[in-house]
Amino acid sequence: MKYLSKNVSTKTQQSLIALMIGAAVLTACSEPNRTAQQNSSEPSQAINTDSAKGYHVHEVALGDMVVGEMTAPQRGLIVLPSTKADTKYPLVIISHLRAPNCSGGEFAYPCPEGQTELRFDQGMQYLAEHLADSGYAVIVPDYSVVFSGDMVTEPYDQAALWRETIQAFMTHIQQSPQMSSLVDFERVGLFAHSRSGNMLDAAHALFGEKLKGVLTYGPSPDTYDIAEISAAPVDVPYLSILGDLDKDVDQAVNQWIGHWISTPRQTPATVATVPGFGHNYINRALSSAKIDERIGCDVLDCPDANAHEQLVMQTAAQWFDATLKGAKTTLPIKAADALPTTLADHEVSWLAATPKAISTVNFDDFKPFQGSEVTLCRYEDPMNPFQPKDACPRPELGVITTMTYIAQFSQAAADTAVKGAQGLAVHLSPWGSQTKPTNVTITLHADDGQQLALPIAADHPAIKSRLTEFDNGVYQLSTVRLPLPAEWQNHTITHLTITTDGNKIEVRSVDFY
Repeated sequence: MKYLSKNVSTKTQQSLIALMIGAAVLTACSEPNRTAQQNSSEPSQAINTDSAKGYHVHEVALGDMVVGEMTAPQRGLIVLPSTKADTKYPLVIISHLRAPNCSGGEFAYPCPEGQTELRFDQGMQYLAEHLADSGYAVIVPDYSVVFSGDMVTEPYDQAALWRETIQAFMTHIQQSPQMSSLVDFERVGLFAHSRSGNMLDAAHALFGEKLKGVLTYGPSPDTYDIAEISAAPVDVPYLSILGDLDKDVDQAVNQWIGHWISTPRQTPATVATVPGFGHNYINRALSSAKIDERIGCDVLDCPDANAHEQLVMQTAAQWFDATLKGAKTTLPIKAADALPTTLADHEVSWLAATPKAISTVNFDDFKPFQGSEVTLCRYEDPMNPFQPKDACPRPELGVITTMTYIAQFSQAAADTAVKGAQGLAVHLSPWGSQTKPTNVTITLHADDGQQLALPIAADHPAIKSRLTEFDNGVYQLSTVRLPLPAEWQNHTITHLTITTDGNKIEVRSVDFY
């Protein structure tokens, strides 16, 4: 049954012409046991038995789901370590992006005659194999048809079908004594790309406390209107990787986490923004056909497909080792953890919520200091024709991508009453590209009259100029964590000041931990 046929933009159609060629290459390079199965209602299984690699790849088709007039196959990959260990292997689910699944630029199942079907689950097999080789059981469902609709909830519930598919894979494993003897269903991790990043609530509803860690890449929360912004992320360890050249979802995840950054939580919620990376190239079904949404890579030194894959593989292994196995990591998990200067050897800037914060100074707590002005305002999507009366003034140079309420100033002060703090986290952004560097100083004032100045240098990734010869600079909220001397844990901090050398900055909040 054909479910959906949808035309896409001319640009996408042109790109997908190249994808038809790439799909042929993918077919030629795939494992001999891989067979394309469209509209298959009979369960089947193909097994890669090359145990020398340390894992087995199982390609499964579990029949079709029928919901109203919709038919969607339950199929994909199960990748398992080839040997038993002392304990079962934690389960990781890899959930791919939404993109046209037919080479003519359509969403359809089966694809129209003459068009090649694109398997985005198979495009993530490299990550599944890497994780299996690192000691994880991995499920990679094919959601190409489930994600056909533009909307997550209309005309059908994609999250419900997402859960149903995962449950079918789990049942398949549980019914196999050989498979079930390897898989620990009590420790579950989720890797989600693009549209799949919207399935966090569905995953939490399915697994509850068994969901130990979530890693997303370029997720697509709703950030068009603050009044309808996606709800705060559930309180499970959450890390998202965002390429700053991602032209599919832009800075949506930074905007989303930035809006909820002051919401109390027990676990980390962190966004790592990496320069030069895009949206598509972590999936081999797209990178093999050179379907690259990034703009400017003809003049910029953009990371290639291998760099995208290495970034994802290294980060995923570290993140799941930390959250599912309790291993030590350089990734920030606790509030006092330093924010690394690199991620998989690439420059990175961080937006990091503060787990178990003991106190927070919000944007609207800031007052004028030494005659300066403090503007309390909010950013909406610049394409939204209904801009609010309290919309933030935008800079003459540079693009602000923040989508929340902030305090805009060059000097400001705020009262607080904090004792026992080990450090503080400042969530801030420059106000566009300035003619001179922006240096920031945070000064803490204690009840006994002592002061402590904490400088943030102008070249810090959170506040440095992004102006280049190619663009005016793009700015988003970032986090600076500043540890305090041990003796200051005995002080009661009564107020703080934030000053610059004249340039305006924007502050969302300051957390003490």
